[in-house]
Amino acid sequence: MSQRYQLSGSAPIFGVTLMFLFGLVTAAIGSVIYSYMMHWIPIVQLNFILTACFGAAIGGVVAWRATAGHIRSRLVPAITGLLCGVAGMYLAWGTCLLARAGLDNVPDLTLAFRPDVLLGYMGHVYEHGAWRLKNHADPVSGVPLAILWGLEFLVVLAGSTLIPWHAVADKTYCEDCRQWCETDSDIARLPIESQESVAEDVNAGNLRPLYDLPRVPEETPEFLRVNLVHCAGCSENNYVTLNRVSVSVDDKGEVKVDSKTLADRVLISRSDADRLRALPAYGTPPSPPPLADVAPETDPPAEDVETT
Repeated sequence: MSQRYQLSGSAPIFGVTLMFLFGLVTAAIGSVIYSYMMHWIPIVQLNFILTACFGAAIGGVVAWRATAGHIRSRLVPAITGLLCGVAGMYLAWGTCLLARAGLDNVPDLTLAFRPDVLLGYMGHVYEHGAWRLKNHADPVSGVPLAILWGLEFLVVLAGSTLIPWHAVADKTYCEDCRQWCETDSDIARLPIESQESVAEDVNAGNLRPLYDLPRVPEETPEFLRVNLVHCAGCSENNYVTLNRVSVSVDDKGEVKVDSKTLADRVLISRSDADRLRALPAYGTPPSPPPLADVAPETDPPAEDVETT
């Protein structure tokens, strides 16, 4: 039975602390930018993009600090992103109040972030609304507004939570050297017709198909891609990944790449990793058929013309 890589679940306290602090700072700064832009540019389509960017910014910073802090857990960064997302939305409501009321009209800025004040402000906006849709005389309020608030909340939390969750899940860590591993991508391309047998063998720890199967040319639109994950420090932790890849061009001329993982980070020996590196990555494209021998065209002989 083959061994597959799994995160150890370790989360150093120092790394978690910095991750949380960076996430909170991003949420605080982002809430100011987000609220004032929502106030100054009341365009629904743009507001949705701003909402997604706000959540993605928090999630991106948390994911960055998770890898920088050597956190080998999906759950800890996801929970951190969730808490920072909630904090960001709370701060955004406070800065929204300040943006609408005006800084000069608020004697103490901290009042805008008191829970009782925010609840009163939310109740006022819920009842009377704060913005209108195009071609509508009445502002959006009541249940429709509450639904939009719920969607806004979900979008922000989705970005702040899912980005750290997936960012750590795709990384491999060497516990011996205490560093993240590197990936050599596309070390081999195999014919797609053999995907089922190759995936079964690789998942079982049998690498023979990776050595024996012919490589396909680089221009082939569908193929099996072999990636090698390894530690640059000790070269003892080596893993192989097998993906099915399909490359196509849509009607607009844009290249679209679809990838599906068939074998994910199966542990292999150092000698197997060196052997895979030594083999060619691509096959040789077929030679064009030879041109038929065609006699060169010649001008017809000139006819004799009699003159009188």
